[in-house]
Amino acid sequence: VQEGYRRLAQPVAAHRRSIFYLRGQYWIVIDRFTVEGEAARTYQQHFHMPPGATVLANGQVRTHGPGGNLLLAPVPGLTGKLSRESNPHPIRTYQNPDHVLIETTTAGDCVLAVVLAPFADEAVPELRVKRIEVAADGRQLSPWEATALSIVVNGRSDVYYQQHMHWNLPWQA
Repeated sequence: VQEGYRRLAQPVAAHRRSIFYLRGQYWIVIDRFTVEGEAARTYQQHFHMPPGATVLANGQVRTHGPGGNLLLAPVPGLTGKLSRESNPHPIRTYQNPDHVLIETTTAGDCVLAVVLAPFADEAVPELRVKRIEVAADGRQLSPWEATALSIVVNGRSDVYYQQHMHWNLPWQA
């Protein structure tokens, strides 16, 4: 958790990043932004990638080679526009010259989420991820209150749930 974005022209009261790792399978990265007011803001996630990062037709990004094998999958509904470009802050000896940017503009609080699946050799995993609606307190919760994901990697199906609020209610995903 950090409050470093409070000093912006349009302050963000808090940013909370959660990283969940399922050993040998994948990582989930969730960025949760809490704002003051309802003004539209632009939110970004940055990922530095090894050479040869490829944006696939399905919107996922694949890296392969000496810098590592990784499949990055933005979560539909919890993402923004994805682009690949040169690292905006190059260092001559830096091994990750590619830069993947995920950017969205929205009013109010925001959640951005991606799933990252490492793989060995040429065996690029089949990775499908989607947001699941969560109901509690007689209503649908926003992803800012609770985030649930369906993750399928090579036929293995998992459901991930994260409660973001300090209250605990019976819930259903």
